[in-house]
Formats: sequence, C-alpha cells, structure tokens
Amino acid sequence: MRQRRADRSLPELTVEHRQLLEGFRLQWEAVLHSTARADREAAEAGVRCAYEGAGLAPPKICMWFDSPLAALIAAEIVVGRMGVNEILQAPAGTVVDPSRVLQQLQHAGVEVGARRDLVAPAMLAKAKQHNSFKEGSWDTSAQFRFQWMPRRPVPWFYTFEHAREHGKALCQNNIIWNTVRDRQFSLFKDSGDYHVSAWAALTALGVELHDVAGFIQITRETSWWTAFDDIAILAEHPSAVDGTPYAGMTMTFADGFTAQGHPQLAETSPRRQRRNTGPGRPAGGLKILTKDRQNALNEFAHQWRIDRTSGAPADRPRVEDAIRRAYRAEGLQPPQAVLWFDSPLAGALAQSILWMHGHNSGGRWKKSLQRADKAISKQCYEKFRTNVHEHFDEPGPNVWDVERMRDETISAALQNNIAAGQWSGVQQRWPTIFEHALTATHHQLGAAADHCPRANIHTARWDTARSQGRWDPLAESATLAALGVKTPSVRGLLEVARTAGWWWALDTVAVVTEPPQLVVTDEQGRTHHETGPAIRYRDGYTVYAWHGVNVPADLIETGWTAQQIMNEPNVEIRRCAVERIGWDVFLAQLGAEPIASAPDPGNPGHMLHLYDPPEALVTDVLGQGGRTVRIRTRAQRSRVLMCTNGSVERDGTRRRYGLMVPAHHEDPVAAAAELYGIPVEVYRNLEVRR
Repeated sequence: MRQRRADRSLPELTVEHRQLLEGFRLQWEAVLHSTARADREAAEAGVRCAYEGAGLAPPKICMWFDSPLAALIAAEIVVGRMGVNEILQAPAGTVVDPSRVLQQLQHAGVEVGARRDLVAPAMLAKAKQHNSFKEGSWDTSAQFRFQWMPRRPVPWFYTFEHAREHGKALCQNNIIWNTVRDRQFSLFKDSGDYHVSAWAALTALGVELHDVAGFIQITRETSWWTAFDDIAILAEHPSAVDGTPYAGMTMTFADGFTAQGHPQLAETSPRRQRRNTGPGRPAGGLKILTKDRQNALNEFAHQWRIDRTSGAPADRPRVEDAIRRAYRAEGLQPPQAVLWFDSPLAGALAQSILWMHGHNSGGRWKKSLQRADKAISKQCYEKFRTNVHEHFDEPGPNVWDVERMRDETISAALQNNIAAGQWSGVQQRWPTIFEHALTATHHQLGAAADHCPRANIHTARWDTARSQGRWDPLAESATLAALGVKTPSVRGLLEVARTAGWWWALDTVAVVTEPPQLVVTDEQGRTHHETGPAIRYRDGYTVYAWHGVNVPADLIETGWTAQQIMNEPNVEIRRCAVERIGWDVFLAQLGAEPIASAPDPGNPGHMLHLYDPPEALVTDVLGQGGRTVRIRTRAQRSRVLMCTNGSVERDGTRRRYGLMVPAHHEDPVAAAAELYGIPVEVYRNLEVRR
C-alpha cells in the first residue's frame, strides 16, 4: 500500500532568509513587468515539464500570441466556449481581430471547437498536492507573505479587466455571437500566480520542491497561459511598460492591446501598516442573539421554505413592482416590458434571443448590494453578522444552503440540455416550450426579429451568470431583515427572490419565470425523487435529481441496467444509478465475484461479501487521441461490503445493501466492525443486529 506522504514544516524565517527574500522580491517584480521578448524555447520546456509533472503527455502544439487578449480569444475558440456562430471581419479600431486569431489557429493545424479538457487547473492542483506544507512560522504567515510577495498586485487581474471590456465590445458589434459578456472569457480565472510566486520564493531559499519548476519557468517567460490536453496557449510579455509601479502603470502589447497594470497604489512598508483594531462597533447595533431573535430567525426560515416550495404561481403585479424598484435602486431606468415564462428553460431561450438582438445585461446590482452592506455595518456588530447564520435550529442545511443546492440542480439540468449551445434538442423534446418562448420573444422584438435568422437561435447559449437575484449576495440581507435590520436598497431584489423563479435583468426588458409547481427533496433539503421528477414546472419542463445530483429522466423512470451504468461517462451519475438499483442488483448483473466472504456475526444465518468495484465504474477518464488522465474517486479508494438487513421488511423479505468501506480491508467482518466503530473481536461476538 502506498504510504501517505507527511506534511512538511518549514524552518524559521531568519535574518539571512529575509535578505534573500528581499532580493527575490525585487527580481520577481522585474520578471512580472518585463518587456523583453519571451524565451519561447525555455517557456515551452517549462510547459513540457509542467505536463509531465502532472502525469500528462506534453501538448502537441504550443501556440504563441502577442497579448493576453489574443490568447484568451484563441483559448475560447479552440474549445467552442464562445458558442461561435460566425466570426466576421472586425470593424476599424478593433484591437485584436478574432478572425485573425482564427486564421492563426487554422494555419497551425488546430482543430477549432473540438472537445478538449482544460488541464491547467488539474496540473496546478497536482503540483500543490506534491508540495503541501504545514502552516509553519513563515510559509503562510502575513510576515512571510510581506517578504516575498510583490507589493502590488501582479498585472494579470487588471489585464483581464481590460480584456473583458474589449470582449464586450466585440460581442456588441456581433463579431462573435454569444460570448459570455459579463463574465468575459470563462478561461481567465485564477492562473495560480499566487502559488507560483510562493514556490519561486521558496526555491530562492533553497527549499526543494517537486514538479513546480515548469510553472515557475512559464511564469517568467509569459504574461498569461493556459493548457488543454493537446495544446498550450501562451502570451508574450508587453512590448512597453509606461509609468512607475506605485503611480499607475500602463502595459502595451505588440498587437496593440493596452491595459492598465494596476491602479495607483501607495508603496507599503512595515512602518505604514495599520494594526487591525478588530470588528466595528456600531452605536446601538445588534450584538447578542437573544432567544426572541433566534425564534424570529427560525420562523423566517420556516416561512421562507413554505413560500419557496408551495407550488403556488407568482403574484405577477407584485413581482413586477419589485423588479421596477430593484432597477431604480440601482440607478437604472425600469424595464419597458416584463416577459413571463413558466420555466427556466423557456426563460433561458428568451434571454438568449433578446441578447442576440442587442439587449444587454442591465447590471449586477453592485451599487444596491454595496449600500446594503454599509447599512448592515451600521446596524450590526461584525461578529453578529458572521455568526447569525449558524443559529438556525432547523435540522440539516440552513435555508440558504437548500436554495443554493436547488439552483445547482436546475443549472446542471439546463447545462445538460444546451451544453453545446444547440437548442435543436430542446425543440424536439419540448416543442411547446420552445415555440411559446420563441413566439413571445419575437412578439416583444417586433420587426427587429427579422434581422436574426431562425437558424442562429440554435447557436444561442444560456449564461448562468445572467440569472439575477441569486442567493449568495442576498442571503445576509434577507436573514437580518427578519431581525429588523433595514436594507432598502435590496428590498426589491429580496421580494423577487422570494416570490418568483429564475429571472434575467436586461437593459430595457426583464425576463422572469414562474416558481416551480412541484419541488421534492430529501431530508437534507436536496432535490430528490426516487420515482419521478424532483422539480416540475407548469409548462411541462421537469428536472430529475437523485440526492441533489441532476440525472437523466430514464434513470429515475425506468432504472438503468448495469451495462447502461458502465457506459455512463459521468462518475456522479454512475454512483446515483448504482444507488438507484442497489449494489446487490448491480453486482449480480455484472456477474461480479466477491474477493472475500464470511458469516455475519451480527446477523446469524446471513453472509458478508466484500467486492472490488469495477474499474470502469469508479474512474473518470479524460483526454483524447489515446492519451488518458485517470481521476481517482472516493469509490476507487474503497470496496463494497454487501450486507443483509437484520430487520424483516413488511413483505417478509430482508433487504440487501452495499456499503463503501476503505480499500485496505481484506476481511468482511473487520470491515463491518469498522462501520460500527467497534473492535473486530467485539463484533465477532455479537449475536444479532437490529
């Protein structure tokens, strides 16, 4: 058995270490703002090293671009995440022409829009796994971080902000259909720059690390990069950097893309650091959660659950008034029209069509939420704010966890229906929903609808971020409102969240959906139904779920055979399917043989059987072209213990069930004893289990 590698502690931060780190910091800042052309050979060697460190075959192609914007456009195109319908010649003044990026990719022989696995996050996670340290005296402390981290943000984040603005302009000019405008470039997320900088600092001190040299080398030679299973995309350094680090800095790239490196910042120093004086102390603010307040919280949570699962239709005039108030609170003109639909599927189609006709997102409620936060700070002590959500008396997840889980299930169902940006499957499966949404939306658009060919509708993509009024930013305001905390700036948003379904706020029109007609959950509040849809809407749209996991309808309605389960590529759905038919039926259909069997001391007359789960069942395989990446799952590190229930069912039978036990078990009796948390010898002496 492979022995688990112990975490390692780091030595104390000595005076010598501090001197080395100061030299490293100055050098690393120079690297991050270098204007020298990249040493492409060194960078590509770093790419190969990073891939190999993660157990991957090196990419076939390393594509270079002159700026992060061009590299991002390329990355979105190669995986089809832009939902590309057509890439047209960019108008004059466009910084990076997507059509030229497309030509570069095609000239290099890159298959555009192919199904690819984004392996960059997995590679970074693998490297972090190999280099986990205990929180010693200086590896994660603020003192150490001050010594090694550049004293201003690295430029990538601010570069992203400018890239996002350019992307929005491209979409508004219909150069690229359906890019996610308000979360422009889904691939531009945490590039691991914090971890790479920390690793580079540790190596400067002589600390031996594993499988990170490639990441450090790539960071030195690029302004941004990302990695797929068969292609790595890299961006050159800026060709010019104007300004000084603490008075604002502008980076200009060879293709004309310009970005503000970071806003004007004051240079930090230990002498100027202010000591944290602790949480704010608002005069007369809420400080203690009294019994009356706790009762009010739980009454609020109980009533909210009732409202959200009642199945009653929305009070449309009330919701529309709340939407208008939400727009005004944000400083926006109220929508000229509110379009109602009976399900998120219909709403998603409607907002996609409206966006294709120039209806942009009306905002993210940033101003409203900021004002609400300030209002709460004036009325509540900080500790009260952070602890109040822990005082719900209801068993299981609190009301907001339930809302998030339900949203995740619905989101997964919609993504599965339109994952590739194609609505043709929706039209075939739910023709009435499709036609109603299409007709209502075109009626709102009027003559403008003639400018959008019907075929283009099938390339529209739905963006989860456009669904407004979700729970994370509103949960605190809604909870504290039950205690009398006033947050007028989000009152309209809270009203919509409580009484309506999913909705999208566009500039001159709002798309709103009815709440579900039926919601069925398990004891933990997760959407779950063993024999039918867990969520049903009035237009016939249904969502099937097994303990919070979105699953295909036939898995619930008819059940899958063992072979169907083995053919399912998603490991979570495979797990749900096995639970649905039972491990005993699943293993019997496969003809699996136990690796060990023994009489059950706790259930005389019955046997315990220990199985290895099938390899294909418990391993996710990623990659193409014969190259695979095997992802270990919990089941892969486990075995299945088949038991017989000690109690007789109403029909006189005894149910058999499978339980996951650690893979090191060879003895079924020892595995059963561990499940009960008792020594194996004690379990061997049991007479009957009830």
